[in-house]
Amino acid sequence: MGVELELAVLLAFAILGQSSFARFEIETPPARKILKWSMMSVLTVLLFRAVGHWALVLPATLAVLGTTFHLV
Repeated sequence: MGVELELAVLLAFAILGQSSFARFEIETPPARKILKWSMMSVLTVLLFRAVGHWALVLPATLAVLGTTFHLV
């Protein structure tokens, strides 16, 4: 399997993240949200080229940090 796994995880995080935490980002400008998801996607795909499926650690770590921040 190639980069499809990373893209599927990113899509799942985008869908679940927006569904679960949208109420916390009401005042966040759309450009900032787009930049956040674009940067995470680009970094994950670039890391995939370098370290393979270990690149999934990046979105997982960011998801845990974001969830912790929003819950606190």
